[in-house]
Amino acid sequence: VLAIAREQDWRWQDMFPAFADHHDNRISYTQAREGLLQARHRGGADLGLRSGTRKALPQLGQMATGMRAQATLAQAMQFGLDYQLIAGSMVHLQLEAGPQQSALLALPLFDDAELQDFLEVDHLVTAINAARQLCGRRFPLVRVELRLQSGASLTAYEKFFACPVIAGADVSRIVID
Repeated sequence: VLAIAREQDWRWQDMFPAFADHHDNRISYTQAREGLLQARHRGGADLGLRSGTRKALPQLGQMATGMRAQATLAQAMQFGLDYQLIAGSMVHLQLEAGPQQSALLALPLFDDAELQDFLEVDHLVTAINAARQLCGRRFPLVRVELRLQSGASLTAYEKFFACPVIAGADVSRIVID
């Protein structure tokens, strides 16, 4: 989001003052929330998709190194999910393995209805980008179910995920073959 804010000249220093001098600062949920609400207001309903599509293994630092060291894609994904939760994620991504299909669920860590859709999409898209880099672009998605509120472009989501996208779900999830 910070990169998008800089590119769009959104006065990002006012949105995220902790990053004005140092780009590696850690900020609190409250500080992040304030900046993200401003960014979402400016960037629209698809900002989570735009933000998530920019993040993949090169932007994930040490987590990517740990993911690449795993023997299977499932182990790599689980490592990444555990790591991001410990590192201070704003959403709890959970992998539910099944015999034919598995699902990557986005569960809220905070009761924040204003940012929940944005955070879920951003985190799910980032996870899919990482998985695609680990196993190739043909990562088998069956369907995507998102809580998405009005204003989001389902066409843009379907183009990115390359599968049917359903809006209005109770829980945001990606179903994987």
